[in-house]
Amino acid sequence: MPFGRVVTAAALLTLCSCSKHRSGAATGDADTVWLETKAAHSLARVFRSVALDATEQGPTVLVAGKKVGVAVSVGAKAEKDGKHILAAEFEVSVDGKRVAPLAAGAIGVDDTAENVRNTVAAEWAAQYGAPIGFAVATQLGARGPPPSTSDMASFYAKLEIDGQALFHGPPGLRGNAKVTSEVSDDFVRRIATAVIPILRRTPPAGEYRSSLIQVVIEGTALTEGECRIDGVVSADLLAAVSKLPWPEASPSYMFKLFFVGPAIRSSGG
Repeated sequence: MPFGRVVTAAALLTLCSCSKHRSGAATGDADTVWLETKAAHSLARVFRSVALDATEQGPTVLVAGKKVGVAVSVGAKAEKDGKHILAAEFEVSVDGKRVAPLAAGAIGVDDTAENVRNTVAAEWAAQYGAPIGFAVATQLGARGPPPSTSDMASFYAKLEIDGQALFHGPPGLRGNAKVTSEVSDDFVRRIATAVIPILRRTPPAGEYRSSLIQVVIEGTALTEGECRIDGVVSADLLAAVSKLPWPEASPSYMFKLFFVGPAIRSSGG
């Protein structure tokens, strides 16, 4: 999924690490309340697409005897060169307990305050909400993808590597790759293969695993970035993806990709 081109890559890396604020329910902020409700609706659509009954109650979805909630904190609101910029952090909870690996930030750039809010919601839903929803649905007993007739079928992207299921969103690309087609399914699998050993060396703290790759490529070199495992910054993962042969930039691009799946236990160190 391409991004707009308004702010610099360095600024985006900063904005996407949103500062913590109270959720919309606590602050009454209209944007935050709207984003929470919209995100919960996105999760409910995923659950229903894999035959789980889901009832929406504002920022909460009742599904398979669980309460899956979304809390949003707005990290930045700004106007620059006639464009509105909005960055927000989305946190997912299950039965009232925040699940750290399911937290993710989204940023939108658009012409109006209303449109930028829609952009943030759409970016989170596609890049993070859909894979998170499918991962949670798996833990709640869902099996297999949505039917091909479902409008959610195109959002179902799953890899199986060494016994670990990883759902993922579409690769986010801001800027230009010399040959866009090189950012392919095979390339996504190569990244996932680099992620798996890091996951193996990092014991799971709960029922879910996640990784976030966010890097800047100039020419063929990875020049800056931040990677996370289960929501925690991982220098090991950044080092691992730095060794990959990245599609050549023209002249630069920022790349973002999120993986999430149910935790599996490993006896290996």
